[in-house]
This record gives sequence, structure tokens and C-alpha cells, in this order.
Amino acid sequence: MLVILCPFMGIFVARIGTRSMFLIGVTLNGLGPLGFGLLYYVNSTAAFTALALILRTIEGIGSCFIQIPGFMIVNENFPGRTSTVSSLLLTAIMLGFCFGPTVAAILYDVGGFTLPFLVIGLIQIVSAALINFILVLPDSNEETQALMGLEALTKFNSFFKFPFIYIFMFGVMSVNMGNGFCEAILEPGLQVFHLSSLQIGLTFGLLGVFQLLIPLWGIILDRIKRGEVMALVGCFIAFLGVSMFGPLPFIPVHRAYPITAIGIAIFGLGKGITAASSYVMLKREVEANVGDTLLGSSFVATCQVGATGIGGVIGAAVGGILYGAYSFRMATLLLVSTFLILFILLLIFICQQSKLTPKSLRFSRFRNNHSIIKTLAEIKERTPLMFSNPLSQSSLKYSIRPDGR
Repeated sequence: MLVILCPFMGIFVARIGTRSMFLIGVTLNGLGPLGFGLLYYVNSTAAFTALALILRTIEGIGSCFIQIPGFMIVNENFPGRTSTVSSLLLTAIMLGFCFGPTVAAILYDVGGFTLPFLVIGLIQIVSAALINFILVLPDSNEETQALMGLEALTKFNSFFKFPFIYIFMFGVMSVNMGNGFCEAILEPGLQVFHLSSLQIGLTFGLLGVFQLLIPLWGIILDRIKRGEVMALVGCFIAFLGVSMFGPLPFIPVHRAYPITAIGIAIFGLGKGITAASSYVMLKREVEANVGDTLLGSSFVATCQVGATGIGGVIGAAVGGILYGAYSFRMATLLLVSTFLILFILLLIFICQQSKLTPKSLRFSRFRNNHSIIKTLAEIKERTPLMFSNPLSQSSLKYSIRPDGR
């Protein structure tokens, strides 16, 4: 549902407003688990399957309605600390994914199938009630005016104008491919070690231990301007981790739980660094081309959530196919190849940035610096003869907007 709805989210935000959309998403995400908990009492297989698909669709819609307004709210309310606050948001998402199975396993052992779903659903419903009183945002009319042009930007042909955005969207997608893969394949892959449900849940928790460091990566990214280098380091660490928890089929080592557990922990560390860095660099690249506005924030959130949905689907589906047709070790080749490709793309990006000419440097670094662009606009009005230099003319042509920004 994330993939299908993302291109239309700008229209929904413009008409509903970020606050209302966020509340609807939290409510739907609470109703979904409550419904799943009641499926235990459905005896018909066909009815169970149909209801499960409907409830899963509702959850998908709710998730999309939460994530896009969530990132927009962060971008608009913390403009000077976007990396830090966004990293906290990513930390919450990653911790929920990693420790959810652990908490669910404990609740399952205590109360059976229904209890985990009821607890999660009630938490979401109570959260929606609290958010309704706590969350205060600007008037939705201002948002609607700012988002009038979002439909054109969310069309697929708009992406071709900004090629570097693809690299960091692929980074976000790679991280969530890892999440989808682990969600679908890691548990059956661990059955060979004859672990209990609690032990499997704790193994999932290893993925989340280093997710607690994501706010630290956000603070670092707020202070440095080389997020692509951090993404490269995180990608390499994730590559090493996923190579271990298989381990790779061509490595002459038998599967052992300690090696798998260490590999999972290392993968969690690299995944956290890559997630924070890819999001921050995606935001910088989008804002360099679209602008640091509510419109730009919407575009960033759409790219982020769209890549998240695509990655989760590919990781679970393709990983499941490889696991069913071959083995768990062969299935890990999906993540190994994905992070290897990302590593190569990041190297290309870094090399390209190091060879930037002054003209392209102005495009990628200064277009979002409004003070510099406004100064250039004033110079243009006062001294028109300066445009005898073709470089200055072409640079200002693309940098200065009609409103002087």
C-alpha cells in the first residue's frame, strides 16, 4: 500500500492537512491489530484469509498516513536540527521493527495469539487520543496553498530531473529491503538452531541494539556535510554483517548461532548508519532542487516512504522466493548484492562530487542557500553587464527563481 499510495499522498495532505492525516493514520494502525487479534475466533480458512488481507490493507494505509505527515512535521518544526530529530524518528521506527518480535513473543507466551495484537492496537488508539490534544500545527489553509504544485512533482517523470536522488532513495530502499528480508526470512532461517520463541525474539533484538545510536549519527550529520561518506561506511559495515549471518554460501563455514548472532548485530549497526545518512542526503538533494519549503518536505517524505515500501516488498518477496527455492544462505545473496551495488553507487557519487566544476558546485551546494541567491539576484538587477560571462549567466538562469529566491 505504501508503494501504491505514495504518489497521491501530496493530494491527500493538501486536502486533509498533516495533523488530521496523522491522526487518521494512527487510528487505522490501531484498528488493524485489534482486528487481527479477533481473527483467532474465525474458523473458516477462506474468511480468515480474506479478513487478514483487508486488515493488512487498512494497516498499510494507516502506515502511509503516519509516515509522510510525520517526516513533514519534523522537517517543518525543526529546520535547524532536521538530521538529529529525523534520526530520532528513524530510531523509533527501527526499534519498533527490531523489538516488536521480542515483546510479541513475551506476550504470546503469556496470553496466546490474541494478546499481542490487542496490546499493540490499544496502545495505538490511546496514542491517537493523546496526539489529538498534544499535536498543534499551523492552519491547514497555508499548507494547502504551499502544496498546490505537489501533484506535478510526484509524477514519475519528475524524478529524471534529479539523478542523484536515485542513489539515496536506493540507500533507503536497501535498508528496508534488509528489514523486509529479516521480517519474512530470519525467523524460519533460525529454526535450524532449535531456538524458543523468546530466543528468536531476542535475536531480532540484536538488530535493534545499535539502532539506539541513530540519534548520534544524526547529531554528527547535523555538524558535518559529508553524509555520503557516512553512508558509504554504513553500507560497508552492513555488507560485512549480512555476509556473516548467512554466512555466504561460497564461504566454507558451517552455520553456527554465535556467528549468525554477531553478523546480525553488525548488520544492525551498518543498517542504522546507512538509514540515517541516506535520509539526510536524500533530503539535501531534494531541497537543493525543489527548495527548503513545505513543498520540498512533502517531496522528501514521499521519496522516503515510497523507497521504504518498495524495499520492504522486495526484501520479503524475493528473499522468500530464494529461501523457498534454495536455502537461507542463498537467500542472503539478495542483501549482499544490494549493499554491494549501493557501495559502488556511493563511490561514484563521491568521486563525482570531488570533480565538480564551479558551475555544478553552485547547482548542488548553493541552490538551497537563499541568502547567496538573493544577493546574486540583487547584483543582476544593478549590473546587467556582468552577464557577458557565460558561466555566470547560465548559473543564475537555473539558480534564481522568479520570486528572487
